[in-house]
Amino acid sequence: MKTKNIFLTLALVLSTTFAFAQITGSAHDFSGAAWNDASSGEICNACHTPHQGDVAAAAPLWSRAITAGAFTAYTSATFTANDANTDTAGTGLAYSATPSGVSLLCLTCHDGVSKLDYTGVAATTMTIQNAAAVRNGGNDEHPISIDYNANLITADGGLQSVATALPRLSAQGTVECSSCHDVHGSFDNTVGGGLLAATNANSALCTTCHAK
Repeated sequence: MKTKNIFLTLALVLSTTFAFAQITGSAHDFSGAAWNDASSGEICNACHTPHQGDVAAAAPLWSRAITAGAFTAYTSATFTANDANTDTAGTGLAYSATPSGVSLLCLTCHDGVSKLDYTGVAATTMTIQNAAAVRNGGNDEHPISIDYNANLITADGGLQSVATALPRLSAQGTVECSSCHDVHGSFDNTVGGGLLAATNANSALCTTCHAK
Protein backbone atom coordinates (compact mmCIF):
# COMPACT_ATOMS: atom_id res chain seq x y z
CA MET A 1 0.00 0.00 0.00
CA LYS A 2 2.85 2.36 0.86
CA THR A 3 4.48 1.74 -2.53
CA LYS A 4 1.18 2.38 -4.29
CA ASN A 5 0.78 5.69 -2.47
CA ILE A 6 4.28 6.73 -3.47
CA PHE A 7 3.51 6.05 -7.14
CA LEU A 8 0.22 7.96 -6.91
CA THR A 9 1.96 10.93 -5.32
CA LEU A 10 4.68 10.89 -7.97
CA ALA A 11 2.07 10.77 -10.75
CA LEU A 12 0.25 13.76 -9.24
CA VAL A 13 3.46 15.77 -8.99
CA LEU A 14 4.42 14.99 -12.57
CA SER A 15 0.98 15.89 -13.91
CA THR A 16 0.96 19.13 -11.94
CA THR A 17 4.42 20.01 -13.22
CA PHE A 18 3.31 19.31 -16.79
CA ALA A 19 0.28 21.58 -16.45
CA PHE A 20 2.42 24.31 -14.90
CA ALA A 21 4.93 24.03 -17.75
CA GLN A 22 2.18 24.59 -20.31
CA ILE A 23 1.41 28.01 -18.86
CA THR A 24 5.03 29.05 -18.41
CA GLY A 25 6.01 31.37 -21.24
CA SER A 26 2.50 31.43 -22.69
CA ALA A 27 0.12 34.34 -23.11
CA HIS A 28 -1.32 33.40 -19.70
CA ASP A 29 2.00 33.59 -17.89
CA PHE A 30 1.41 36.66 -15.72
CA SER A 31 4.26 35.98 -13.30
CA GLY A 32 6.04 39.14 -14.46
CA ALA A 33 3.01 41.40 -14.60
CA ALA A 34 3.02 44.37 -12.23
CA TRP A 35 -0.69 43.95 -11.53
CA ASN A 36 -0.06 40.35 -10.47
CA ASP A 37 2.61 41.18 -7.89
CA ALA A 38 5.62 40.55 -10.13
CA SER A 39 7.91 40.20 -7.13
CA SER A 40 6.17 36.93 -6.16
CA GLY A 41 7.04 35.19 -9.45
CA GLU A 42 3.80 33.23 -9.20
CA ILE A 43 1.75 32.04 -12.18
CA CYS A 44 -1.29 30.24 -10.78
CA ASN A 45 -2.38 33.02 -8.43
CA ALA A 46 -3.74 35.10 -11.32
CA CYS A 47 -6.74 32.75 -11.41
CA HIS A 48 -6.54 30.38 -8.45
CA THR A 49 -6.18 30.57 -4.71
CA PRO A 50 -5.15 27.73 -2.36
CA HIS A 51 -7.74 28.77 0.22
CA GLN A 52 -11.36 29.94 0.18
CA GLY A 53 -11.85 29.75 -3.56
CA ASP A 54 -15.21 30.07 -5.31
CA VAL A 55 -16.61 26.57 -4.90
CA ALA A 56 -19.49 27.32 -7.26
CA ALA A 57 -17.17 28.14 -10.17
CA ALA A 58 -16.50 25.68 -13.01
CA ALA A 59 -12.84 25.37 -11.99
CA PRO A 60 -11.21 24.42 -8.69
CA LEU A 61 -9.99 27.04 -6.22
CA TRP A 62 -11.17 29.87 -8.46
CA SER A 63 -10.20 33.30 -7.16
CA ARG A 64 -11.46 35.80 -9.73
CA ALA A 65 -14.80 37.58 -9.50
CA ILE A 66 -17.34 36.13 -11.95
CA THR A 67 -18.39 38.69 -14.55
CA ALA A 68 -21.72 40.33 -13.78
CA GLY A 69 -24.05 42.34 -15.98
CA ALA A 70 -25.76 41.86 -19.32
CA PHE A 71 -23.95 40.55 -22.38
CA THR A 72 -24.48 41.54 -25.98
CA ALA A 73 -25.96 38.60 -27.84
CA TYR A 74 -24.33 37.19 -30.95
CA THR A 75 -26.26 37.87 -34.15
CA SER A 76 -25.77 36.76 -37.75
CA ALA A 77 -28.00 36.13 -40.74
CA THR A 78 -26.66 32.56 -40.92
CA PHE A 79 -26.78 31.84 -37.18
CA THR A 80 -29.41 29.18 -36.40
CA ALA A 81 -28.66 28.42 -32.75
CA ASN A 82 -30.96 31.28 -31.72
CA ASP A 83 -33.87 29.85 -33.72
CA ALA A 84 -36.86 28.37 -31.92
CA ASN A 85 -36.86 24.69 -30.95
CA THR A 86 -33.13 24.17 -31.43
CA ASP A 87 -32.23 23.15 -27.89
CA THR A 88 -31.98 19.51 -26.80
CA ALA A 89 -35.59 19.44 -25.62
CA GLY A 90 -36.79 21.04 -28.85
CA THR A 91 -38.67 23.71 -26.94
CA GLY A 92 -36.19 26.58 -26.70
CA LEU A 93 -33.04 28.13 -28.14
CA ALA A 94 -29.74 26.29 -28.41
CA TYR A 95 -27.90 29.56 -27.81
CA SER A 96 -27.88 31.48 -24.56
CA ALA A 97 -26.97 35.17 -24.51
CA THR A 98 -25.81 34.58 -20.93
CA PRO A 99 -22.53 32.60 -20.94
CA SER A 100 -22.25 29.53 -18.78
CA GLY A 101 -19.71 27.09 -17.41
CA VAL A 102 -16.03 27.57 -18.08
CA SER A 103 -16.70 30.45 -20.47
CA LEU A 104 -17.75 32.58 -17.52
CA LEU A 105 -14.29 32.06 -16.07
CA CYS A 106 -12.60 33.19 -19.28
CA LEU A 107 -14.78 36.29 -19.29
CA THR A 108 -13.46 37.39 -15.91
CA CYS A 109 -10.60 38.78 -18.03
CA HIS A 110 -11.91 38.69 -21.59
CA ASP A 111 -15.20 40.53 -21.25
CA GLY A 112 -13.53 43.83 -22.09
CA VAL A 113 -14.77 45.37 -18.85
CA SER A 114 -13.28 43.52 -15.89
CA LYS A 115 -9.90 44.64 -14.59
CA LEU A 116 -7.03 42.19 -14.88
CA ASP A 117 -6.25 42.96 -11.27
CA TYR A 118 -9.63 42.12 -9.81
CA THR A 119 -8.63 43.62 -6.46
CA GLY A 120 -9.09 47.03 -8.03
CA VAL A 121 -5.47 48.20 -7.88
CA ALA A 122 -4.88 48.21 -11.64
CA ALA A 123 -7.06 49.94 -14.19
CA THR A 124 -5.92 47.75 -17.08
CA THR A 125 -8.39 45.72 -19.13
CA MET A 126 -7.68 43.21 -21.87
CA THR A 127 -6.67 45.29 -24.88
CA ILE A 128 -7.62 42.54 -27.32
CA GLN A 129 -11.24 42.97 -26.32
CA ASN A 130 -13.51 45.95 -25.86
CA ALA A 131 -16.80 46.32 -24.09
CA ALA A 132 -18.70 47.74 -27.06
CA ALA A 133 -17.96 44.98 -29.54
CA VAL A 134 -17.21 41.82 -27.66
CA ARG A 135 -19.11 40.61 -24.60
CA ASN A 136 -20.04 36.96 -25.21
CA GLY A 137 -18.77 36.89 -28.78
CA GLY A 138 -20.09 40.20 -30.05
CA ASN A 139 -20.30 40.64 -33.79
CA ASP A 140 -16.84 39.45 -34.75
CA GLU A 141 -16.16 36.51 -32.43
CA HIS A 142 -17.40 32.92 -32.26
CA PRO A 143 -20.55 32.61 -30.13
CA ILE A 144 -20.27 30.54 -26.97
CA SER A 145 -22.61 28.60 -24.67
CA ILE A 146 -24.39 26.77 -27.47
CA ASP A 147 -26.31 23.56 -26.81
CA TYR A 148 -24.85 21.33 -29.55
CA ASN A 149 -27.56 18.76 -30.23
CA ALA A 150 -29.48 16.90 -32.94
CA ASN A 151 -32.18 19.57 -33.24
CA LEU A 152 -29.58 22.27 -33.86
CA ILE A 153 -27.77 20.10 -36.40
CA THR A 154 -31.01 19.54 -38.32
CA ALA A 155 -31.91 23.24 -38.27
CA ASP A 156 -28.44 24.36 -39.36
CA GLY A 157 -27.74 21.83 -42.09
CA GLY A 158 -24.01 22.47 -41.98
CA LEU A 159 -22.88 20.86 -38.75
CA GLN A 160 -21.21 17.56 -37.96
CA SER A 161 -22.91 14.92 -35.86
CA VAL A 162 -22.77 15.17 -32.07
CA ALA A 163 -20.46 12.14 -32.03
CA THR A 164 -18.01 13.83 -34.42
CA ALA A 165 -18.06 17.13 -32.54
CA LEU A 166 -17.82 15.49 -29.11
CA PRO A 167 -14.05 16.10 -28.63
CA ARG A 168 -14.68 19.84 -28.82
CA LEU A 169 -17.76 19.96 -26.57
CA SER A 170 -17.90 20.61 -22.84
CA ALA A 171 -18.99 17.96 -20.37
CA GLN A 172 -22.48 19.48 -20.68
CA GLY A 173 -22.45 19.07 -24.47
CA THR A 174 -22.06 22.77 -25.18
CA VAL A 175 -19.71 24.89 -27.27
CA GLU A 176 -17.62 27.03 -24.93
CA CYS A 177 -14.31 28.88 -25.00
CA SER A 178 -12.71 25.59 -23.98
CA SER A 179 -13.94 23.99 -27.20
CA CYS A 180 -11.03 25.62 -29.02
CA HIS A 181 -8.71 26.76 -26.23
CA ASP A 182 -6.96 24.95 -23.39
CA VAL A 183 -5.27 27.07 -20.75
CA HIS A 184 -3.35 24.26 -19.05
CA GLY A 185 -2.52 21.83 -21.84
CA SER A 186 -2.60 23.79 -25.05
CA PHE A 187 -1.34 22.45 -28.35
CA ASP A 188 0.84 25.54 -28.76
CA ASN A 189 1.52 27.49 -25.58
CA THR A 190 3.85 30.06 -27.13
CA VAL A 191 2.85 33.73 -27.07
CA GLY A 192 0.69 34.22 -30.15
CA GLY A 193 -0.11 30.52 -30.35
CA GLY A 194 -3.68 31.14 -29.26
CA LEU A 195 -3.61 28.48 -26.51
CA LEU A 196 -5.39 26.16 -28.93
CA ALA A 197 -6.67 22.87 -27.55
CA ALA A 198 -5.50 21.02 -30.68
CA THR A 199 -3.91 21.72 -34.03
CA ASN A 200 -5.93 23.77 -36.47
CA ALA A 201 -3.96 22.59 -39.49
CA ASN A 202 -6.31 22.43 -42.48
CA SER A 203 -8.92 24.04 -40.17
CA ALA A 204 -9.15 20.82 -38.15
CA LEU A 205 -10.64 22.59 -35.14
CA CYS A 206 -13.33 24.22 -37.26
CA THR A 207 -14.31 21.12 -39.23
CA THR A 208 -14.77 19.05 -36.08
CA CYS A 209 -18.08 20.90 -35.72
CA HIS A 210 -18.64 22.55 -39.09
CA ALA A 211 -19.32 20.31 -42.09
CA LYS A 212 -18.16 22.79 -44.72
